[in-house]
Amino acid sequence: LRHGQVAVLCRTNPLAHAYAETLRACGIPALCLRRGGILAAPECRRVLEYLRCLADPDDRDALAIALAGPVADLGSVVASIMADPRGPLDALAVFRPEVAGAIARHRSWVQRLRPADLARRSLEELGYLEACAALPDGGIAERNVLGLVERIEELRDRGLLQIIDDLVTEIDSE
Repeated sequence: LRHGQVAVLCRTNPLAHAYAETLRACGIPALCLRRGGILAAPECRRVLEYLRCLADPDDRDALAIALAGPVADLGSVVASIMADPRGPLDALAVFRPEVAGAIARHRSWVQRLRPADLARRSLEELGYLEACAALPDGGIAERNVLGLVERIEELRDRGLLQIIDDLVTEIDSE
């Protein structure tokens, strides 16, 4: 058997966490799905916030979450970037010009690409899928993000912000 081919179902979250801890202690990657399933996984929430900051350039909270996560890995300097009087993207250009350029480029794609294609192309360009694949979880994070992109594709008849809002509502209501 390979990682990702086995699922353990438990009646309670504490029991699931105990099993996961035991498996991890044995060197076996394990993931506890919480409320909302794969869409509630941190890597998926970060992708949704990144897409939100692309679709709504005025959403500073979404940009801050995106910068603190694997999109830019700037957790320690996000507060100063967000508070910079020049504006966050100009401040970001000082720390990580390639990320600032990518965000500007990805924002230009919002009106031209379907939401799933925007997600796929921007995440590939940022190396996010590659970073998820490199995590020691047996590829779970990468599969979660790819599952999110598939879910975005299923909702293709809506606009990007509507898709994001619908997915967040779906996560929060489960």
